[in-house]
Amino acid sequence: MALAGALQVNKCLEDLDIGDSDQDTQSMIAFATVLNFNATLKAFCINRPLLFSYQEETTVHYAKMLQVNSTLTELHLQKCDLRDFGAERLAETLVENVALKYLDLACNRIARDGAKSISKILRRNTPLEVLDLSSNRIEDDGAMFLSDAIANANTHLTTLVIGHNSINGTGLCAVAKAMEMKGNFKSVFIWGNNLEEDACVAFNDLVKSGRLDPKLTDVNPYTVDGESISPN
Repeated sequence: MALAGALQVNKCLEDLDIGDSDQDTQSMIAFATVLNFNATLKAFCINRPLLFSYQEETTVHYAKMLQVNSTLTELHLQKCDLRDFGAERLAETLVENVALKYLDLACNRIARDGAKSISKILRRNTPLEVLDLSSNRIEDDGAMFLSDAIANANTHLTTLVIGHNSINGTGLCAVAKAMEMKGNFKSVFIWGNNLEEDACVAFNDLVKSGRLDPKLTDVNPYTVDGESISPN
């Protein structure tokens, strides 16, 4: 709480990481409130707070903050028990945000409907460049919502992280197709999903064609008896 108060008058600090420091609901709301007015902080991490409510009050406060904050470019909200409702609240305000470039929502409980809401941010073609949704529950439908938005409406996103989301071949192939279509989409991380043969073939083709740099992904398909597989 004292640190949140200090941010009210601080004019120098640009990067603050208080993740994994057992922040509670009151503290999270205090930081969100301060960020309504702070004009210097550019990167903020408040991963793994200690929350005991399922109402997502804290997410609502951060969504409202993002509606007015025009300097924050990087926000990390890992392990905040964020669900589809929270994802929708964030999306409602982020479609108008002109500053945020890196959004980290990893290790939450976002499912297909939440991914659909987040895809609206991509469709609005906001400045967002990096989107981390790893270790959520978006599945094939969620991956397809995101892929369609990237392929048809987005020119800014460079990196998508969707590992460990129970995505099968259909969803992963949609992601590969989006990467094939959009030159700005350069980096994708999909490890921990169900890498079926069609997905392995699709990503192997991206790597072989030079469209996907092996250094910018976390899978390395290889061929066994004429079939592309991934060591997942």
